Amino acid sequence: MSPDLRTRALRFSRLVSLTVAAVYLLILVGGFVRTSGAGMGCPDWPKCFGEWVPPTSESQLPADYQETYRDRGYGDTRFNATKTWIEYVNRLIGAAIGILIFLTFLSSLSLAGVRPSVPRACFGALVLVVIEGWLGSVLIDTNLADWAISLHLFGALLIVALLIYALVRTRELRSVTAGVLATARLGRIFAVVLILSLAQIALGTQVRDQIDEVSSTLEGQRELWIDQLGWWYLIHRSTSILVFLANVVLYRRVSRATLASGDLIGAARVLLALLGAEIVIGAGLAYLGMPPILQPLHLLVAAIVAGWQFGMWTMYRNQGASAL
Repeated sequence: MSPDLRTRALRFSRLVSLTVAAVYLLILVGGFVRTSGAGMGCPDWPKCFGEWVPPTSESQLPADYQETYRDRGYGDTRFNATKTWIEYVNRLIGAAIGILIFLTFLSSLSLAGVRPSVPRACFGALVLVVIEGWLGSVLIDTNLADWAISLHLFGALLIVALLIYALVRTRELRSVTAGVLATARLGRIFAVVLILSLAQIALGTQVRDQIDEVSSTLEGQRELWIDQLGWWYLIHRSTSILVFLANVVLYRRVSRATLASGDLIGAARVLLALLGAEIVIGAGLAYLGMPPILQPLHLLVAAIVAGWQFGMWTMYRNQGASAL
């Protein structure tokens, strides 16, 4: 590889890594917005209480602002400076990530001649960012409808997947990695663990909806929430064991298929550590009265696990193809 190409690949890898980290930060902040009840802290879009920079006190708003928003179907909208600024910061981070992804796409164009799939993936992420912005307006218009929140989350996960794909494909330009023996069985195992993880996240969104309902009646009594949750929670808790065991099988298969100790085995070990952390956080939610800080962390680690699995799958496909 020429020094110039290596430099371009390194520059892009650093930028796309930063962008992936930023998207994960937004997922964490989004979880905190939901936990704090700040989702409607700004009851309009893209402005906030009619301004590009929201007010800091209720006295800065028109006297009839509550009637105005009630006429729009938002019920009893009362200005809360803390919730408003939490949601506003969330929007600012989202806007910054949009800029980052645009810059990532521009940077990816320098690799179009050697890895055309990289700019295609980055362009897909850019298109999804625009769609996510539109979904932000849908969230406000529907007063945080559950389906819109879930769609918003899975859109972010898809953005992460596309960026990770671009990162892995670029990484091959900068280093030689250990190959793997491509087998149909290992490929199926990767598919199974990815499907299980996404299904587990989907189950988690159902549990989240139940928590919202319970919290509205038992506000401030978090230690009682778990006992009020129904079958979705029980299924979500039970299938976490299945997800972990499936990934243990994946680790064993990866260890056997690798031609030399290398990146894929190391990634599989990190994956098991992430799943262990996710189980510990889940246990903390169940037995410690659902501490607010653990709810967004639970979502964040789940999102990282899904992205990590997809990255491993991409590495496996590329390394397996090069090894044959």
